[in-house]
Amino acid sequence: MNVDFSTSYNNDDRHYMTTKFFMSTRFFKDQLEKLLETTRPDCLIADLFFPLAIEATENFNVPRLMFHCTGNYSLCSKYCIRVHNPQNRVTSSCEPFVFPDLPGNIMIT
Repeated sequence: MNVDFSTSYNNDDRHYMTTKFFMSTRFFKDQLEKLLETTRPDCLIADLFFPLAIEATENFNVPRLMFHCTGNYSLCSKYCIRVHNPQNRVTSSCEPFVFPDLPGNIMIT
């Protein structure tokens, strides 16, 4: 599901519909398990947002690959924020900050 295609223009409604969609995925579990049982695939590739795949593949001893679409740069940035904690180094919300471990040392405010 691409939440950008939500029919609602209100952010609260969009958030509600997105949450409702992801909560409804738990109802796919029975169908997924039936599919795994009957087709016995070599592997299942699942998105990070479908954790039901973890239990289903374990139940039928099917290998799985989980992925998420977060880019490497954002993962590195998140790591650097956690490690270097710019809140302890920056005195103003407008002050530029360079994360020492990021390639290219882009200035972030």
